[in-house]
Amino acid sequence: MTFSVAAAGSAPLFYQWSNQGGPIGGATNATYAFNAPAGTNSYSVSVSNSFGGAVSSTAILAGITNSPPIVAFNGTDWTLNNNGNVTPSIFGNLLTLTDGGGGEGSSAFYNVGQYVGGFVASFIYNTPGGADGITFCIQNSPAGTNALGGSGGALGYSGIAPSAAFEMNIFTNAIHGGIGVRLGTNGSIGDFSDDGYHDMTPVNIASGNNIYVQLYYLQGVMRVLLIDPVAPATNTISFPVDLPGTVGNGSAYIGFTGSDGGVTSVQTVSNLLYTYTTPPVLSLTRGAPGSAIVSWPVSVSSMFALTQSSSLAGPWSPVVAPINQVNLQNQVTLTPLNGAAFYKLQLKDPNAP
Repeated sequence: MTFSVAAAGSAPLFYQWSNQGGPIGGATNATYAFNAPAGTNSYSVSVSNSFGGAVSSTAILAGITNSPPIVAFNGTDWTLNNNGNVTPSIFGNLLTLTDGGGGEGSSAFYNVGQYVGGFVASFIYNTPGGADGITFCIQNSPAGTNALGGSGGALGYSGIAPSAAFEMNIFTNAIHGGIGVRLGTNGSIGDFSDDGYHDMTPVNIASGNNIYVQLYYLQGVMRVLLIDPVAPATNTISFPVDLPGTVGNGSAYIGFTGSDGGVTSVQTVSNLLYTYTTPPVLSLTRGAPGSAIVSWPVSVSSMFALTQSSSLAGPWSPVVAPINQVNLQNQVTLTPLNGAAFYKLQLKDPNAP
């Protein structure tokens, strides 16, 4: 295998490749060629110069044979931050960001950076209204998991950079421009931005109903799906954004920020699911006589399931067959083959109403 890295800075630049966190002797060039050992190994490279300090790359797993892990709420793997007026909390799968105390700003970030070049994230947002809102935040701030913005209209997010955030604003006034959502970068919020917040009617995110939120980011576009199953109401919106370029790396800390001000609110997030994914592309090859093999990379999220239909128009049903992992591919053998059949990977989100 051969890995290479591109870096910029004041010359000369010094390189050190590592495996499993330990330096590899002699691996001190921009390119590292090697014979891959057995098992799963984690490779990274750090780059430094005479000014001191080092920048480390995203770790690359070679030999991985499992689907990407899913991040959820728990009481041990998250860092909780506040401005002194509220202490955010995680109990079970419920994160409370504001509790109605007023002037509150808080954040919660998962302790391990995640790949953000492609992912699926979903959660349930609930608030009966008030002010000001929350964000789903992706950041590489120098503060790390302790990053926290201001209270009030700052959404607990302003000032966090480099970053990108899906913002949910629940306060209506002339500055905010109404209840809605937007994608902010580097701590910017909708108060004085050119685009402001986008109205998601018929979904009212401040209704007090459980609002299902799904964020699907792939190939430079974040697709947003909002569902209020009580109303019922659904709406979608998309935002073009280069997330790795914006946050300065292919990996970053993920989490939530939230705030209220003179107008207070109780805001909770529950049932978080986050998993990275590569494009879910299927391949079809000939198997033994009378059979075919459908395969897709193991780096596709396990939240995608193989489905089949006798027509492109559907209906689609799950394929009931064993999934084997061969050469970093999920493989399903289809037999016997009778007539025409169509197959696709379909997102199966247990949070979805």
